Amino acid sequence: MICLDNKDLDNILRGAQILGCGGGGEIEWGKGLIECAIKKGKSFKLLSINDKNEDREDPLICIIGAVGGGVSDEIKRKTAPILRNMSAEDRMEKPILRAVEELAAYKGQDPGGFIPTEIGAGNMAVTMFAAAMQDKFVLDGDCCGRAKPMISISTTGIAGIPQTPLACINALGDVMILKDARNDIHAEDICRSFAVVSGGTCYCARCMQKLSRYVNAMIPGSFTRCLKLGNAMSKARESADNPASALLEVEKDAKILFRGEIISHEKKYAGGFITGMLKLKGNREYKGHNYDVWFKNEFLAGFLDARMNYKCPDLICVINEDEYRGVSNWDDFDEETGAPVTVAGIPSHPIWKTEKGLEIFSYERLRR
Repeated sequence: MICLDNKDLDNILRGAQILGCGGGGEIEWGKGLIECAIKKGKSFKLLSINDKNEDREDPLICIIGAVGGGVSDEIKRKTAPILRNMSAEDRMEKPILRAVEELAAYKGQDPGGFIPTEIGAGNMAVTMFAAAMQDKFVLDGDCCGRAKPMISISTTGIAGIPQTPLACINALGDVMILKDARNDIHAEDICRSFAVVSGGTCYCARCMQKLSRYVNAMIPGSFTRCLKLGNAMSKARESADNPASALLEVEKDAKILFRGEIISHEKKYAGGFITGMLKLKGNREYKGHNYDVWFKNEFLAGFLDARMNYKCPDLICVINEDEYRGVSNWDDFDEETGAPVTVAGIPSHPIWKTEKGLEIFSYERLRR
């Protein structure tokens, strides 16, 4: 068990913003949650799966994370006036903690620790916030190895851990306990619908299981991975080194897919998702070429001169070279136009290349 200091926390979010593949929650509200817990004097404890000894207790682990994305103008007209006047505490902090409390009350058991649903600057911060505020630990891992557009895309599904029972809470005061669902996909549909009527975001606590069950239901080392990448990016920025080189130094299996600049970031907000295409024009060795990245919350497929050359479950990371950060699909288009970027591909964890893994997470499935 180690305690993370402020520099560690900052670099974890920096690394998670890149490995989140354009999604995984916004870094700004992630930083806000971390700052809130720090101001309250809370500490951030990280437990490696290797620290679990046979003679130690086998605590319950719970996933806690934000669910949602884009909503229609009609939904915004109903919810925006309410959400706009709320404090960060009422909009995020209280619903996050209440989601955990409601699931614990339903199960009659409190979790001893938490694990994020995915790698992402927002959802990793949600998990760290919940753990810190309840004086518990975060498990050094996650349930995807990158960010993903749906909660049904989860290593817990491969391991046979169902999403239900789960608790969903929003800032409007609505509380939903989903006792059971036909399958994980149906549970996702229900939670996504709840997020839509919530104005785009809700907070979901789920998959409460013993730590021993999570050994084969998670991807280990996610926080230390993000910390290492974030630290490398921070050092590269200080010395004005190339951010792509810093990525390749840490992520040994990564490869450069494209270098260029952003010419458009086309987006559509609907159904609890933000979908569209990030369009780039090449420079340096890619001059005269174009690259398009299709996203559904996260970057999921890349096309070099209109021909696909990379796709999920592998990671597509787009790095803003001037700012040494991951490009997010929630970034402001006007500020991003013309920004120099590197597109990198990183192989996913091998669990996603199994037959069952590809049934859950593949480009072909997401495009149906």
